[in-house]
Amino acid sequence: MSREFIFNTLQLQLQMQEISEQQLATDLQMTESAVKNLFTTRDCSFTVLEKICQIAGLRLEDLFGSVPREPKLLELLTQQHEIELLNNKKLFAVAVSAMYFWTFRDILAKVKVNKTELVLLLQRLEEMGFVQNISGNQFKLTISKKFSWIPDGPIMRMTRRESVNYFSYNFEEPIDLINTFNVYVTPATHDKLKLQLMQIAKEYKLAMLNEAALPIDEKIQVSLCLAARSWIPNFLQSQMRTADSK
Repeated sequence: MSREFIFNTLQLQLQMQEISEQQLATDLQMTESAVKNLFTTRDCSFTVLEKICQIAGLRLEDLFGSVPREPKLLELLTQQHEIELLNNKKLFAVAVSAMYFWTFRDILAKVKVNKTELVLLLQRLEEMGFVQNISGNQFKLTISKKFSWIPDGPIMRMTRRESVNYFSYNFEEPIDLINTFNVYVTPATHDKLKLQLMQIAKEYKLAMLNEAALPIDEKIQVSLCLAARSWIPNFLQSQMRTADSK
């Protein structure tokens, strides 16, 4: 089996897992240029090769097989797991922190948990299929890029309840933005613009992934709320003619 095949297989698996060269360099404790050189020369020690396989969620026997495994990534939690997250605030906080690509050290610094608690909480998230724990207090997300909370599930219902607090705010800080208005457009135009809104959300997520290795203190927290629906405020709806009143 050629080195070309081995490294192509590794690169494919890393791409499927959305693991960037920058993130891989951090996990391997190498410089990004060293990682680039590794894949350019198609040369590394067996120890490094084994570590890359571990990070990519690939067994060595799979690497030397004919086709890399399709990673089984989590797209939805169960109702029971979402309820568990809501009932265990520390577990929920660690899960969300993992979604931010925070490291073990970042979580210890930002979340009210000690090291022993964090190890146990990450073990529980691994049982849920949310993360994969790696040696040396390292872990990686095992959720799909399509991951979402259950529509109208426990967490989304909680989010809607919290939305009152979200909008009870003046939105006057430099990073803030709010613009709510109603328009009349054709369904085709709405579908086109909705895709653009979804693309903006994807770009934010991609930016977070690309900047995952940057120190947490160099980044700011931004909470996005993208919404589009057919809706008329109550004060106006009461003044509108309905089909029956014409």
